[in-house]
Amino acid sequence: MKLRRIVTVYTGAITAILLLAMFAVSCAVLPKSFARLERRHVEDDLDRTRQLLHREIVELDRTATDYANWDDTYEYMLNFSPRYVRSTYSVPTLRNLGLRSVMLVNNDDRIVMLRSVKGDETESPHDANHLLRIVSGSRRGVFRSIAGVVQLSDGAVLMAAHPILNSSYKGTPRGILLMTRDFDSKLVARLSSLAQMPVSVELLPHGDAGDQSNNLALPFASTVIQDSKDDHIEALATIRGLEGEPDFRLRIVHTRDISQQGRNAIHLLLFMITALGVAFAVLNLWTVDTYVIGRILKLTKFTKTVRSGTGLAGRIDIQGNDEISELGSRMNDMLSELQASHESVLAARKRLEFEASHDSLTGMWNRAAGLDFLKKELARSSREGTEVSVVMLDLDYFKEINDRFGHSGGDAVLRNLSSVIRRNLRTFDMSARYGGEEFFIIAPNCSPDEAKSLAQRIITRIESSPINVQDSVVRATASAGVCSGTFPTASEDLLGAADRALYRAKANGRNRVECESIPGQNGRPLAKTTPLLLA
Repeated sequence: MKLRRIVTVYTGAITAILLLAMFAVSCAVLPKSFARLERRHVEDDLDRTRQLLHREIVELDRTATDYANWDDTYEYMLNFSPRYVRSTYSVPTLRNLGLRSVMLVNNDDRIVMLRSVKGDETESPHDANHLLRIVSGSRRGVFRSIAGVVQLSDGAVLMAAHPILNSSYKGTPRGILLMTRDFDSKLVARLSSLAQMPVSVELLPHGDAGDQSNNLALPFASTVIQDSKDDHIEALATIRGLEGEPDFRLRIVHTRDISQQGRNAIHLLLFMITALGVAFAVLNLWTVDTYVIGRILKLTKFTKTVRSGTGLAGRIDIQGNDEISELGSRMNDMLSELQASHESVLAARKRLEFEASHDSLTGMWNRAAGLDFLKKELARSSREGTEVSVVMLDLDYFKEINDRFGHSGGDAVLRNLSSVIRRNLRTFDMSARYGGEEFFIIAPNCSPDEAKSLAQRIITRIESSPINVQDSVVRATASAGVCSGTFPTASEDLLGAADRALYRAKANGRNRVECESIPGQNGRPLAKTTPLLLA
């Protein structure tokens, strides 16, 4: 009895001291740690939301770059052809691109063309002149490009402006192309969906325009983390627009999940320690060894097994109906939830990776992925001493197909073209959608003659593959341009040469292959090919 009493007293005293110490530490340290962790988590979410907004600006900037460096835009600034405006900047086209307006400004800072999604209506003179002042104020020597956020009379817009150059990026700029996109509730809703949390944007009053930011960085004047009612925490970031002043405030609302989970974890921890302490004080050593220490060792061994190789699929089986068995059950539930969450994250990551590198309509690689592949193959050609060939393909009279059958018919023709291309490639060739009805093929270790034969085979198969569209049979044709090169030929030069050959094929009657050569290194020209007509 004395030994049991001593064990009981000492065990109770030690248990009480430990409980008090852990309670003090938990109340003094852990809540602050959880609060700091939660603030960092909110800051990360705010930064991720800012990156999503920055991505929207980059997307608009890329669209403006494509149109500003288009040869048709370059020629329009000389002859001001109405046909170019009608065919390129129709209201459906602007809506498909998600644009609010497009403006062309000559080198004298005079607006020569302004089109809006409102059809015949355009931007108000005040807003148009406001945008023109921003562009004019950004000129310091040779105008480069600007992109960012601007306040107009009816709300905020994303704006991107680029100098108008030809596709070879040579010559004197013939003006500036400016595109705007509404920073409206739809864009905010898309940001909220991507960020998976409530996002709001509010305009801030400001004075006249100051210095503009001549880059794509999204400047933020300040970031504030503050508590709000209903157990929420808010994060605010002030956005500087292109006019150099704080123009907008980005706000996200975050629930206090981490703090709440921390409090629950502390309560559960204290409860488990109290229960185990009382059990240890009441039961004898055999009970402690059998029902406490043995089971804890089993849990410890299981966690080591999970960390060493079993992973999230492992489960522990502890018989009984007490706190330790409940802990094992909760651990199993936690592992099940983590496993499901991990699988969901992996699936979402794979889907996002696919969508980021593939064209949604045709399933082919997109332009960015194709250009990256071309750069890698050119680098490989320097090691292996081989040539890399590029084939640019473009559907003939695709606008007439769209006009007759609508975009659904045009999409069916584009999918058929992509299918024909894929079926006629080697296993290590790559095809990608360049944009619109234009595609390009990268053929490593392929001579000019082989690339010409590949292009000939593809356009022949396209012509011989009728497509059923809306109870009608469409026989599409395509034109192709071919160019081959070796390292250190730049990918832009190789694509530009193939594109020139494509335009020559269009000019010489379409439904044909034209070839282009570029000088190699050390004065060695690549093999030249002659135009190849279809039989």
